[in-house]
Amino acid sequence: MPSSPGFVLPPPTDRVAPLLAPTVWLEFTPLAAAVGAINLGQGAPSWPPPAFVTAAAVNAAQDAGIAQYAPPRGSRVLLDALSDTYSPSLGAAVSGVATGVVGREHIVVTVGATQAVQLALAAFVPPGGEVLLIDPAFDVYDGAVAMAGGVTRRVALRPVTGAGEYRLPASSREFGLDMTEFRAALSPRTAVVILNTPHNPTGKVFTVDELRAIAAAIDDVAPSAVVVADEVYEHLTFDKDLPHTSFATVSSSAGARCVTVSSAGKTFSATGWKVGWTIAPPPLSARIAAVQQYAVFSAAHPAQVAVAAALRAAADPYEGHPTYYAAVASDYRIKRDSLVASLTDAGLSPVVPDGAFFVVADGATVAVAGRPPSGGLHPAVAALSDAAGGRVSVAPGTEGRVDYQAARQLTLGGVAAIPLSAFGHAAPAAAAAGDGRGEEASRLAGGGGAHEAAAEGAGGAAPPVPVRFAFCHPDGVLAEAGRRLAAGAAAGWSIEGGAWRKKASRGEGEA
Repeated sequence: MPSSPGFVLPPPTDRVAPLLAPTVWLEFTPLAAAVGAINLGQGAPSWPPPAFVTAAAVNAAQDAGIAQYAPPRGSRVLLDALSDTYSPSLGAAVSGVATGVVGREHIVVTVGATQAVQLALAAFVPPGGEVLLIDPAFDVYDGAVAMAGGVTRRVALRPVTGAGEYRLPASSREFGLDMTEFRAALSPRTAVVILNTPHNPTGKVFTVDELRAIAAAIDDVAPSAVVVADEVYEHLTFDKDLPHTSFATVSSSAGARCVTVSSAGKTFSATGWKVGWTIAPPPLSARIAAVQQYAVFSAAHPAQVAVAAALRAAADPYEGHPTYYAAVASDYRIKRDSLVASLTDAGLSPVVPDGAFFVVADGATVAVAGRPPSGGLHPAVAALSDAAGGRVSVAPGTEGRVDYQAARQLTLGGVAAIPLSAFGHAAPAAAAAGDGRGEEASRLAGGGGAHEAAAEGAGGAAPPVPVRFAFCHPDGVLAEAGRRLAAGAAAGWSIEGGAWRKKASRGEGEA
């Protein structure tokens, strides 16, 4: 910062200080761009919205009558569209009446789902109040807790069907909560529980029975806790035997304590529009609306009107499917299967997701190849870092972290991924009992010294090194990523001269 007589920059406040470290996105997005990698790290669809969505935006932008502020709760046309869309599924839950509907009093329109989470935490977390996250958890939650002045508590998803300590499960439905751990992580100090289903990054879709168990535990241990249910991937589930279930619907108490969060961004491939919403019983919704009017007052009015039109059109038949929602889920299932096949062929042992658009895979073999002889930060990354005048920002403490080494090696080889430890580490209550499950959770999240030792051949089979890939990309991009991954596997994941050391023949996967 330029010096100026009379001004001394104060130290950051306790709420801001945790936000100043570089995020994983400030490393891997510019790194991918710098080396020409296919960016399967960031979860933003790389195609335009459907034509009917774009047309709605054009029409809204040309309407001079909506060029000014919308009401703080949202444009009336969007509130009514949300009412019609969600009343069949959430009407009874938010109204407490079997024949109830979602009314305007239940809804607040926000600047994307991220702001919806921030508003909810600002509304319900007192200073020092605890917020329980289910690990691995989207990193934006940590920032929202910090800004609300809360304290983060964590509990781990873990394999529940005997996957074993040293491998990832084959399917996301094999992840689950140890309910003893979950109950131990709750307390009367718990102000908010954030529940994400379908889950980023694992793709887990929580079952009705799992959601009921969560609801019962909160009833027993933290009866004043609000549940913020982040359901932005609600339309992206892939198997008829495991549809999305909203947490608010599983019991009367769940409906009374739940703030359901969703948005238009993932569903309509319009993440830049930043239109989200909360749906909750009136006492909860009123507090969120009160915070909203002093935060940004209202979300962009034309975008709200366009989303309203898109929601109504999405219920109509689309490209041979009964609705647009059915079409987009079908498209994403094909993309999921394509990326899963490529990762399997490359020996990366993917976890097949039941929802969202991410695949977690095991980068243990890549991490071994990606570790510099001296340890620490890969020299090719160091040369591109902001410390060397580049644009790649490396978070302190991640230089030698094994899942970061795997993700860096993949990115340098031509396919960017995200290290799973960027989504947090859990410290389950069970770890205090000395049963080893806390160490296992750390391994599955991508951290812990056990990785390093096992990857060097000490102590038996290597633990997994989870990294996350996104399949929200055109089929041709996913196919090219598959060719690059195949070339990397053939090279033993070793890079030479900026490419995989042993290249496949031309047209068969040169990176």
